[in-house]
Amino acid sequence: FLMGLADAGEDTGDPVTGVPPESPPHKVRLTRSFYFSAFEVTQAQYAYVMGKNPSWHAKGGGGEGQVYEQDTSNYPIENVAWTDAAAFCRGLSELPEEKAAGRRYRLPTEAEWEYACRAGTETPFHFGNQITPAHVNYDSNHPYAGGAKGEYREKTVSVKSLPANPWGLYEVHGNVWEWCADGYGPY
Repeated sequence: FLMGLADAGEDTGDPVTGVPPESPPHKVRLTRSFYFSAFEVTQAQYAYVMGKNPSWHAKGGGGEGQVYEQDTSNYPIENVAWTDAAAFCRGLSELPEEKAAGRRYRLPTEAEWEYACRAGTETPFHFGNQITPAHVNYDSNHPYAGGAKGEYREKTVSVKSLPANPWGLYEVHGNVWEWCADGYGPY
C-alpha cells in the first residue's frame, strides 16, 4: 500500500528538518498477516491485566471532574507510556486463557497501524480529506488543514462511540494517541 501523504496539511513537521511526519508517500509491503483490535484498549481491560488504571479521565485521575459519575470502564486507557503499553501486551499474552489459545500480543508497527487505520483508502482519513467531530474526538479548536471548528469534547469518549472505518475499526483517528512498536522518525 502507499503509506504517507503527499500533502500533510498544515503540519510543518520536524522542527529541525521541516519534513512533515507523513511524507513523502512511499510503497510499503506488509510481509505477514496480523490481527488488530477493533477498538482501543479500555480502562477495564488495562486494569484487569495490569491491576491499576492510570487514566486521567477516570475516578481518582486528574481529570476526574470531567467524567464525574460516569462509568469510564469502556473509555480508552490513556496516560500510559510506551513501556506501559508494551508491558500490557506482555501481560495479556501471559494470561492463562491467552497462552492456552496460543495468542501473543504486541504493538503494531507504524506501517501496520496506518494500513489498518486507513482501511484501503488513499485519503488522509478513512472517511475523506477533512476531520469533523462527527467522525473524530479531537481538539476541534485547532482544525486540520483549514477545516471548520466544531464541538470540542475536552475528554476521551467511550470506545465504539464514533463510526467505524470500512474494516470495522473504531476511533482510529483521535480520542487517544496510539503507540506503535517502532520509533518515530521522518520517512
